[in-house]
Formats: sequence, C-alpha cells, structure tokens
Amino acid sequence: AFAMIATVPQNFGTDAKIFDVSGVSAAEDYDAYSFYFKAGTVEISSENDFNSLKSVADYPELLSDGELPENLKGMENRKVAEVPVDIMYNSGFFSLKLSLSAAEGLTFAGFKKNDSGKLTSFSGCTISNNGSRVIVMSGQADNIYEDGTLVTALFVLPEKFESGNAYDINIEKFDLAKKNNSTNWTHFIEAGRVEFSEEKAEAGYLLEFTENKYDYGS
Repeated sequence: AFAMIATVPQNFGTDAKIFDVSGVSAAEDYDAYSFYFKAGTVEISSENDFNSLKSVADYPELLSDGELPENLKGMENRKVAEVPVDIMYNSGFFSLKLSLSAAEGLTFAGFKKNDSGKLTSFSGCTISNNGSRVIVMSGQADNIYEDGTLVTALFVLPEKFESGNAYDINIEKFDLAKKNNSTNWTHFIEAGRVEFSEEKAEAGYLLEFTENKYDYGS
C-alpha cells in the first residue's frame, strides 16, 4: 500500500488533480503512472575510471564569454560526472519545470550540449535553464510525448577517488502541465546518484623459496 498526496501548483486550473506517489518502486510497473522521471546513476568503479573522466575544462558549454563562472573557477582540472535525466514514461506534457539538487560534495556545473549544440534531442519543444532549473515548453499545439534522455547534467566530483562513497542527486521543484488540465495524472520521480565503488586489492601471493643444501660427504 502507498499514500497518494494531492497537490495543485498555482499555475494549474482549479480542476487539476496532481498526485505525488511515494514509497513505491516504479522499476517494473512504471507505465502504471502517467509520468516516470529518473535521474541516472553513475558508477565509478576504480581510480583508473575516475582518472579517465573528462575535466571541467573539456566542456566548452560551461564557459561564459570565454570564462568559467565564479563557482567553477579553480576547478578546471576537476573530474566531471555526466548524469542523464530520463523520461521513462510520458503520457504527454505541454510544459515542464524541474530542478536538480545534489548531496554536499558534488558541484552542479551545467548541462551538456549535444552535437547540434542543444540541451536536448527532443523535437518540437524549446528548452532553457537557469542554473539547475530546466524549463521545457512545447513548440507545437499539442503535448510532448517523447521519452528518453531529456537533459544531461554535469556535476563536478570530489578531487580524488573516494572508495565506497556515494552522492544522491534529486529531481525537485517539479511542475508539469498538460494541455488539458482536467485530466487526472500521477507521476513517479526516482533519484539518481554518483557512486564510488569500493576498490578491492588484488590477491597477492607470497612465494617463499627454501634453498636446500645437500651434504654429499667426502
């Protein structure tokens, strides 16, 4: 059993009914909900994996007038995790607003641009961001029905590989509108994380050689 708590954002009509679903797993039956949003999990399994990640300086989209913003200055060589924000199931929305937050230890840097220089590969929509806040609007007369990766967030990692540590990434300040707000709908939001696996030392073998001396006599 789970609880459904009705909430109505101010920009929705009075007949809009929105439900937050908590305490359930949507991993198997996410199509039972109208919308299922999921932040990705990035697993860094070793120090070698950590060192192979791109650095802040490798992302030109983080620059403004050729310079990094104040909160990223001095972090040029810090490693970055790319965390997708995926829509696993989408019954159609006309506008969407959401924000990302992360546990202390991660620094939000920005959003990755695709090969076309855009924040998303979704068609028929406009998308913008203000910090970690994303705003998506349909550019057509109908709702957006695409699913997949909406955006990819960039988070600056701690300076060194941290074996066994993990940092949660949450989707919050979620606000969604359908073209017809009289329709009841539910949504499920799944948090993501950056995980540093525990490195296991390779088994070592100590080979002891005993020198045998033989006395053959005279």
